[in-house]
Amino acid sequence: MTRTNSRGRRGVRTAVALAAAGAGAAGVLGLTATAASASPLNGLTVEPGLSIGMGTQYGTSCSYKTTVRTGSTATVNFDYRKTDQLNWTPFDVQSTTGPGTAVTHWTPAFGPGTYEVRATSGNTTEVFTTDVGIGINLGSACVVLGPFQ
Repeated sequence: MTRTNSRGRRGVRTAVALAAAGAGAAGVLGLTATAASASPLNGLTVEPGLSIGMGTQYGTSCSYKTTVRTGSTATVNFDYRKTDQLNWTPFDVQSTTGPGTAVTHWTPAFGPGTYEVRATSGNTTEVFTTDVGIGINLGSACVVLGPFQ
């Protein structure tokens, strides 16, 4: 004679259900942890290079190395604007594989004033703000007059 214990089956079903819920929760937590560390940006820098100026080292028509560190694989959108403008002007998109840096070059083009350079990846944004004067591009160096607002 075979006996069936319904209580035992219920216990097994409950254990299976709890295990599945636990695995699902672990998966969600794993995804959340991965997403949280996925692509924070930090340390946006715009290097003046060989620029010479009294009021600022950044001038129009001169190019500046722009770098941002990434926490993991990321697509980084670079754009800029003068602070008296509403719209941002995109100037490059860089991709990184794993933690590293996204590097590009920025050339201010809207005349003297205060500029913002922005790097964006996902929901993370870094902004660099600087005054820009009139640049005289000498090829490997830049002479900056101003800024004149």
